Amino acid sequence: MWMISGSKYMKINKKLKFLYKNGRQEQVGMYLRNHNLKDKTFPDSCKLRSECERIHGHIKNTMKFDVRRVRKESRELYSKINLVTYQLLLLTNLQNHIKPVNSFENYI
Repeated sequence: MWMISGSKYMKINKKLKFLYKNGRQEQVGMYLRNHNLKDKTFPDSCKLRSECERIHGHIKNTMKFDVRRVRKESRELYSKINLVTYQLLLLTNLQNHIKPVNSFENYI
């Protein structure tokens, strides 16, 4: 892989960019996660990450982002419309003081 245009002796930032551009996103992600584990404040940021992942999981379960049966030309638009709809429902619940904000049983 390094024969393409890189060198294994490059600085780490350039190596990571090179790997990312050549389809090795998982390796770059693993390096960054391992690097974060060395950080002393990581447990605090890990709590934030788990909260963020929980919210993302809820969004994925609530909204339908499955585009397998949608025409290829329409997939990006379909996903964007779903996300905008989700955000509008959240805003409506916020404006009407509905708790919890991300409960949508009123609309189904």
